[in-house]
Order: sequence, then C-alpha cells, then structure tokens
Amino acid sequence: DMPSVLRQVFRSKQFEAFVLLIILGNTVTVCMIGSLGVEVLEKQLVIAEYYFSVFFLVEFIIQVLCDGSLAKFFNHPEHNFDFLIQLLTTSALIADAAGAPKEF
Repeated sequence: DMPSVLRQVFRSKQFEAFVLLIILGNTVTVCMIGSLGVEVLEKQLVIAEYYFSVFFLVEFIIQVLCDGSLAKFFNHPEHNFDFLIQLLTTSALIADAAGAPKEF
C-alpha cells in the first residue's frame, strides 16, 4: 500500500536527517543572499532558494498525504511551525517573482 510506504520513508530518521541537511543548506543560502555583492552569484543563490522552497512544498504535501488529512497533520505541533515557515517563504517568493518591491 503506497501511503504506508510513503509513511515509512518520510517518517524515517534518515529522511529527517536529510531534511535537516536541506534546512542547513537553505539557511546558508539565505544568509549569503545580499551579502556577497556579486550579481551573478546573487542570482544563482535566489534560484537555489526557489529550489529549496519547491523541495519544502513537496515535502509538506507528502507529509500531509502520510498523515491522511490536514487536520491530522496539524495535530503535530512541529508541523504548525513548518507550515507557517512554508507559507511565508512561498508568499515571499511569489511576491518576488511578481515583481513586488523588496523594501518596506
């Protein structure tokens, strides 16, 4: 049964470690954006940020599928924080892609 296979993979310690490495890479990327002063590299970092966001969005969707519903997903307190971060990140990237000003 596919949901149980997904659940085994996405609830494993190995997958958790993989996600933590992705989070670390994302954190380094975010810290580097705007601090290097090299336009070509800055664009590549922003593109990397899009890839990280897509990864986290897909991971979110699969986690919801593993739980069986959004209600069950939100029963895990750590998922609430993950969802908030995903929502803010996705919103910021959509706004950036739409050409919204970066400064307030």
